[in-house]
Amino acid sequence: MPVPIELSILLPTFHDGEESSVTGSCNFLDNFIDSLVMSLSEDPTYVELLIGKGGPNDPTACDVMDRAVGDWHNVSLYRYGKKINLSKILNRLSKIASGRVLVKCNADIEFVTPSWAEKLLNEFDNAPSNVGILGTNQIGIGDASTTESCGDSEFSGCFYPVRQEVFKEIGGWNEKSESMCDFDFTLQAQNNGWKVMNAPEIEFISRKNYRKDLVDDTKSKSKTNA
Repeated sequence: MPVPIELSILLPTFHDGEESSVTGSCNFLDNFIDSLVMSLSEDPTYVELLIGKGGPNDPTACDVMDRAVGDWHNVSLYRYGKKINLSKILNRLSKIASGRVLVKCNADIEFVTPSWAEKLLNEFDNAPSNVGILGTNQIGIGDASTTESCGDSEFSGCFYPVRQEVFKEIGGWNEKSESMCDFDFTLQAQNNGWKVMNAPEIEFISRKNYRKDLVDDTKSKSKTNA
């Protein structure tokens, strides 16, 4: 009899191989998978990883995705083409996810906390029933902050655990809101009575400031404001 999946990791990815890094040598997706496998090596939680690929192909990222599907348990890869946006990928992955908890992740993070999936489920199980979202803890000096505020709550859209029940109740991520989709999702959840609770012991590192597209965008804005 198949073991029921308890937690579903949602990984939308567009440009997350070596070509996306400032130096051309940092493979975000490879680091993500390595840290995921290491951090869950002794975790008893039954986890699935759902990868949604959009945008043009980066050979170094595609190699990692193919290897993950071949080497790790419960990995599914869905290729959606060039024109799909982040929110649409998240909604498609969420609808096929089996876990009672969904964890939206950016490919440029690395997991730090050992057995974080078990700890995360325990946080939800011991929290009041109206806690639908957990705020994880970004660590690392000098790394760009990914923390967002919504009312008096803080969370990171880079490592974003949410009950499957919340997704079903509010109807998913707003597909018309690309850059603010996590904020919009959190606001809608709060409007429906759900709470955000911080889980500071669940830690991760963000490598966002190593991304070539972020550096190029910052330079472009600097020239515009000069």
